[in-house]
Amino acid sequence: MVGEEMLIPVPDGDFDASLALLACAVVTGTGAVWRGARVRPGETVLVVGCGGAGLAVVQAAVLAGAARVIAADVNPAKLHEARVAGARDAVDAGDSLSDAVGRLTSRGDHAFDVTGAAGIAADAMAATKPGGTTVLVGSPVSAEIGVPSALLFGGRVLRGCVGGNANPAADLPNLIELVRTGRFSLDPLVSERVPIEEVNEALARQQARAVNRSLIVFD
Repeated sequence: MVGEEMLIPVPDGDFDASLALLACAVVTGTGAVWRGARVRPGETVLVVGCGGAGLAVVQAAVLAGAARVIAADVNPAKLHEARVAGARDAVDAGDSLSDAVGRLTSRGDHAFDVTGAAGIAADAMAATKPGGTTVLVGSPVSAEIGVPSALLFGGRVLRGCVGGNANPAADLPNLIELVRTGRFSLDPLVSERVPIEEVNEALARQQARAVNRSLIVFD
């Protein structure tokens, strides 16, 4: 049973099961941009990790007016989806992020670690300019971040968030409207649609990071 306060009505329209992604990956990624970092028009954004939440970060940064969105991942297919979602540049996250960003532009105003992998946050932070903000979106709670003190002396800010610090009652209706009007696309996030009978195989692909999001359908 779900409490009424946890339900968001969906207006009549041409929606499908992909709206299920709004309540987790999308509200987390967009909240990190709009509520966590508060990205402003003209700023440069680095997104490290281009799975479901990372692609939401990319689109949210574009909607916030970021002048340049740089996507980083080790999976070329995910970098392709990041470009589809609106990233201007794509770089291999296996390289030095600071050097990769520096070859494209000056250091970023914001970086988002959406990898859930230990050790990435410091690299993402080093790719921001002094005074820049790095938001932890996907890093595990138990991970050692290991940020060199020199980065902090530059006035850089490292910020955590829970679920993007989103307010679902306010943010989900806004996201539904963005999807309805075509300003936010769920298509890049959905790698496959599978029947419930194949849920174990879908989970295995998800855990192997071979896909962005697997959508379980019942028809």
